[in-house]
Amino acid sequence: MRVHHAMRISDNERRQAGHFSRSRETGGAPAVRVVDREQLIRNDLCFRYGLFGATVAGAIALAALWPPAGQADILLALMVTALVTVGRSITFRISSAGTSHMGTPALIVGALLLDPRLVVFAVAIGTAIGEGLVRRRTSQLAFSIAVATIQAFFTVGVLQTIGWDIENPGFEDPLKVGAVFITGLLAIALAGFVVSVSGRLRHEGSLLTLYREILSGGDASFYMIDVSKVSFGIIAAMLVNWSPLNILLILVPLAAMSQALARGIGLRHRLERALQETEHSLSEAQRLAQLGSWEWEIFSRKIRCSDQLIDISGEAAGNPLTSITDFRDFLRPHEREKLQGIVDELIAEGGSAEFDHEIIRRDGTVRFVHHVIARVPKDERGGDRLVGTVLDITERKRLELELRHQAYHDGLTGLPNRELFLERLKEQLAVDLVATREAAVIFLDLDNFKEINDRYGHGTGDAVLIEVARRLESRVGPRDTVARLSGDEFTVLASASPGDRDLEFLAERLLTAIQLPVRVFGNTVPISASAGLVYIDRFHESPSDVLREADSALYRAKGAGRGRLCVEPAADVSNPVLEFREPA
Repeated sequence: MRVHHAMRISDNERRQAGHFSRSRETGGAPAVRVVDREQLIRNDLCFRYGLFGATVAGAIALAALWPPAGQADILLALMVTALVTVGRSITFRISSAGTSHMGTPALIVGALLLDPRLVVFAVAIGTAIGEGLVRRRTSQLAFSIAVATIQAFFTVGVLQTIGWDIENPGFEDPLKVGAVFITGLLAIALAGFVVSVSGRLRHEGSLLTLYREILSGGDASFYMIDVSKVSFGIIAAMLVNWSPLNILLILVPLAAMSQALARGIGLRHRLERALQETEHSLSEAQRLAQLGSWEWEIFSRKIRCSDQLIDISGEAAGNPLTSITDFRDFLRPHEREKLQGIVDELIAEGGSAEFDHEIIRRDGTVRFVHHVIARVPKDERGGDRLVGTVLDITERKRLELELRHQAYHDGLTGLPNRELFLERLKEQLAVDLVATREAAVIFLDLDNFKEINDRYGHGTGDAVLIEVARRLESRVGPRDTVARLSGDEFTVLASASPGDRDLEFLAERLLTAIQLPVRVFGNTVPISASAGLVYIDRFHESPSDVLREADSALYRAKGAGRGRLCVEPAADVSNPVLEFREPA
């Protein structure tokens, strides 16, 4: 049978008043049911000692009612007592809820070969000696004796009911032997139930859950231990029936088998605990590192995913990915093709590969990941497989994008700064322009901006710059770039639209938009700007050349009276003439 280990209660726990069993009302609030742990302990102790007293009284009554036994029976009873002692002293843990011992075979031997009185006393005395060697608490010792005695009462009672004759045992009758076998299993189940009741009295929880835990330790394979113990007891009774001295042939192998079984089960539980701890540590490490993993068997097409990968992909727990196709569904179309190409190449040639991509969750959110895939050769676990790790780099990617934005954008207006503008201008220069006037740079500068700062303050000046940036962005096309170079200088990289847009007319519109007064902090601030426009053509070798010409055109416009546009003619136009325009 299994013995449940009750939790020790410290003095500090005993001083905790009102943890469970009392009910109280506070200011009309609903009653809170609390149970006193000390009361639970007292209930369990009363149950244990009461059960012990009842079994002792039953044994005394049985001794008074049953006729005296012969000398040979007493000698056999002593042997059974010794066997019970050895069996009870050899215990091994099978689960967190209890332990098992090898006392059942001795109980079966006594029940089949001794009269009921001697069986009860042999089991009780053997249990007292065997448990006394390992138990130090009086309540636990008394409870163990009571449970073993109840088993003895039950077993001999059932055998008497089916007409078992100890003088002429019916080992040759399969039906009787089968009845004995079932009786032994029921005796083990009965002891487990009594232990569960004691555990339920001491702790909160489900009686059925505790009962199942005590019987099997949560593993159905442990039921085979009970079957083996009952079978061993029946075989031992057959041997002893031939000669009482055969019990000596049983004692040594029983002890050896018990120790081997204890070591085997103990090793199994240690390995299981170590595996669980390792899996938990790995899962926790993956969670902290935001690292998911998957493993795909190439030939069986089965895929196993870690919980962290499921979390990264946004899938609900318990809804794991079932194939590599499921994972591809989270990628963008062009990245699916890239992943499929990598998988095909690894299957064909082996090796490893890595790449960054996005994961599109079902709720629409996007995660950036660094994906590493490798082919693992065939081993004892099966055929070749692909193993992948998926590192969530969303926060790092966001930080990179934020730093890049800060590096290439103006902090005040949010417009591209000089560096980004020059990069885009360089890209424009790389385009093979078929004709002139397809693209131009418009250089704008606010007129008398220093006076605005001096008169209204730098706060107002900043507000004016922000409003100018907004006006410029709202009047250019989606392919155009508006940038703030420095101070009150703005540039626009504009391209002609399919409708043959006039870029000079666009520059005039921008100047007209800027000239509208700005209302800031209760003040109406008048502003104006000048602009220089230069067309981009094949004669420009670098962005600096274009910007220098646009800047030159701007200052010509300022020199011509401010508030106007100066157009720098294309370099391939013969007899270039500077053109000045005032905005309409």
